[in-house]
Amino acid sequence: PQSVHRVISIKEVVLIAQGSGTVTVTLYDIAGNASTAMAFTLASTSRPTQLRGLVSTTGGGQGFHATHIQARIDSDGSSNSAPIVHSLHLGYSDLTAVPVA
Repeated sequence: PQSVHRVISIKEVVLIAQGSGTVTVTLYDIAGNASTAMAFTLASTSRPTQLRGLVSTTGGGQGFHATHIQARIDSDGSSNSAPIVHSLHLGYSDLTAVPVA
């Protein structure tokens, strides 16, 4: 989402992927602070699967509040090919407007 100059709260991650293994999603703010990593486990499948996860902070809070949000996606298939990530959607809400100097 367009988070530049706005504080937003990321509340949910929706991942569409296929394959067998684990996909881990971690969100970061501009200072490098991270959300709690969300691990999505996929069973062997030939079709894309939709998985959802609620976002929390490393302190246990609900949602991840920040501007300039980045997502890191790690895909691991162990001894198999890594799962294919088709898309990542972020469920968010605006918290406040930040004035531009």
